[in-house]
Amino acid sequence: MKIPLRKRYHLELGQSLNTPVATPDKGWLINFDEGPEVVRLDAKLNELWRKDLQAQNEEYVRCRLSVSPNNRLMALAARESVRITDGMGNPLYVFPHAPWYSFCGTEGYFSEDSRYLWFVTPTTQEEDDLLHVMDTATFRVLGRISINNRYCAYHFHQTPQTGKVLIEAAAGQDECILYVAQLIDGRIELEELTTCEDRVMSSFSASGKEFVTAPHGDGVIKVYSFPVVREIAALDQEQIFRAVDEDSDVEEDMLDYLVKYLTDDFIISNTRYGRLLLIDRRSMQLAGELAPEGYQLKGYDKNGKYTDDPARIISYEGDISDFFPTSLGEILIVHGGGFLAVYDNSEVLKMR
Repeated sequence: MKIPLRKRYHLELGQSLNTPVATPDKGWLINFDEGPEVVRLDAKLNELWRKDLQAQNEEYVRCRLSVSPNNRLMALAARESVRITDGMGNPLYVFPHAPWYSFCGTEGYFSEDSRYLWFVTPTTQEEDDLLHVMDTATFRVLGRISINNRYCAYHFHQTPQTGKVLIEAAAGQDECILYVAQLIDGRIELEELTTCEDRVMSSFSASGKEFVTAPHGDGVIKVYSFPVVREIAALDQEQIFRAVDEDSDVEEDMLDYLVKYLTDDFIISNTRYGRLLLIDRRSMQLAGELAPEGYQLKGYDKNGKYTDDPARIISYEGDISDFFPTSLGEILIVHGGGFLAVYDNSEVLKMR
């Protein structure tokens, strides 16, 4: 079943984007693969300001942005430093560090009360990377600890428990390790979630009682309870694509690395072909396929050439690189070539 998503707003930026960051005022903060600018957008994708903050990627290391919950600070985690600015991008502090290896890196994570900034740095020796917690008022590092990894890209996720942060350490296609960390009396406590071995962290449910993880090679979406972490649900991609492509001659699609809650009742997963699949959380069965207005997959024949002849198509390709359900009943979708669009998801919300 195709479920239409009506386009509300769109913006063509003309160059490839890094991952957009949601801001506390329902807007977005973006930077680019190659350009040095940072752009602040409102919820309707209107440009509020644009500044050259030297926020481009370097040597295949992404410059990752973050915004404090009080909207007063930003962090730019780049190849050789973590920079802190005020909410308008004016520089406040620079924390230099050894350069990250290609495809590695960190992002900054501001605590719920905006008092602390978490980030990871590499070392110059054959040692593990270091996890830091910084006081955002004084820029003093309050604690640091070895995170027992090297050659990783680190991502931070706010948890429903105040003071606790979930950290994902992704080593490309080799492995993905999840940790829970907290700062207690100036000391970092770090716990590896061995229950979630080699899982890609995605998002928490709105209720905060569970989180969903994407497959990292095994083709299975898994849901875990929280704060006591144990597997409570799973869905194998073979089951999904039997329902989607049962009568098709097209090569079988595969789940990709993005799986996110739309609501407590529904999960969205993207696929290698660029489809957005809607999964019923209660039954863990396919509920339909989201159809953003104006979006079409491109078909390819056995020689890898584009074709619109259904009889010759053996695979597809889309241009959706990321998506972000919002609290406004909408979904922001990042398309190729720097095209952003906000879609209404009211048709999905009617299903419950």
